[in-house]
Amino acid sequence: MGSIFGVLEWAKREGEVKAIARIRMRVLGDSVKEGVRLGDVKPDTRCSPQLLNKIRVAASEIVGKPCPV
Repeated sequence: MGSIFGVLEWAKREGEVKAIARIRMRVLGDSVKEGVRLGDVKPDTRCSPQLLNKIRVAASEIVGKPCPV
């Protein structure tokens, strides 16, 4: 399924400079509910499958291509 760290790293590599900030704004409510700060995500950071899916969808939309992670 992938990890939140992998999705964000992919978005950093493939997207524009502000890609992570744009993702953060799209999923802010959900990430706050889970206590996940996108700026502090590490390789072992866990989140719910629902939040991971929302982040993956947002990353794909912002980068402009499907997220492979």
